[in-house]
Amino acid sequence: MSVRITDFAFPQGIINDIALAQGNNTPLAFAQAPIAINSSALVMSKAILHLPQIMFDSIIYGIVVQNIGTNIATGVIVEDNAVSHVSFTNATTTTGTIVALTPSIVRVVVGDMVPGQIATVYVVGTIA
Repeated sequence: MSVRITDFAFPQGIINDIALAQGNNTPLAFAQAPIAINSSALVMSKAILHLPQIMFDSIIYGIVVQNIGTNIATGVIVEDNAVSHVSFTNATTTTGTIVALTPSIVRVVVGDMVPGQIATVYVVGTIA
């Protein structure tokens, strides 16, 4: 297993701290923690909320986006693309409007997010 932590500097006082982890028999996993000073910055996490036990069972993802910056994040869009063997069937959002829902994509226009604001998107799919 290897772990690597990298800092990337962005304009407007944003530092993006990214950590990577990978085992000998696992896919690459990563997480980021942007630090925002006098700017807007989004953090996002995605988790499986319901893991299917059999084929054609439902899988439910939760996607959480938060503006951790000090300024308004404008025109925020959340998009999720289905992986192979998953077909999206439904989506809901706590903020904004779902503008696309197909078996392979969910797109949500969240819009402007004030500092500290959180938007959550729930995506339902089936495993085939």
